Amino acid sequence: MEIQSTTDYDLFKIMDANREVSRVHVKQLVESITERNLLALNPIICNSYFEVIDGQHRLEAARSIGCPIYYVIADKKANIHDVLRLNTTSRTWRAEDYMASYIDQGKSDYETLEDFCKNYDQTVMVAVELLSGVGRWTRLSYIFKNGLFKATDLEKAEKLSELLLKFSKFAEFKIHRDKTFVRAIQKITANTRIDLDNLFHKLEVIGKPISKQKSTSDYLRWFEDVYNFKSHDEGVRFF
Repeated sequence: MEIQSTTDYDLFKIMDANREVSRVHVKQLVESITERNLLALNPIICNSYFEVIDGQHRLEAARSIGCPIYYVIADKKANIHDVLRLNTTSRTWRAEDYMASYIDQGKSDYETLEDFCKNYDQTVMVAVELLSGVGRWTRLSYIFKNGLFKATDLEKAEKLSELLLKFSKFAEFKIHRDKTFVRAIQKITANTRIDLDNLFHKLEVIGKPISKQKSTSDYLRWFEDVYNFKSHDEGVRFF
């Protein structure tokens, strides 16, 4: 198939039954293309009617910054069923795949990340959040996937991870890998009114396992109830 290019974005059509374009994903692609344009290596696929089979987000990103979009015409008869089949059979890159690729490229921060995940039984993206100190999740994902991740605070991340593993002993699942729980513990450790030794003592006394919660706030409420159990004063607010 011959790869062609154009800036006539209106030439292409989005199939009615295709998934909606994600503005967040388009923005991430724009940032990536602006930094290094690799669209020529990843052309969009369309049929002879210029209906997009694969690559509608790349098309919108190219349109928004006015750079050429590269495309191939795959099959005159391709339709929405082929779109679904392509997305079902294709395997997207996992966080582990990105990490391994950048380790192969000699990026030492990704080696530090891999060691950290092994040492503390942590998921890649929670480890990225702990090690990088970057607040916004969408920005963090972009940094990690584009090889820009830096392990800026290993000592702090290690101390928190030791604490997370200690809490995990009071749960019936690997709670230290739950990012909402991790964020709750970060808030707890930042609250100078909370005595961690007392919190662990209350967990021992009550003997109730830490249960799965839907959000960071829910975890904080749960811990607040435990911490203030049989307290003789007004208690401590956790959030």
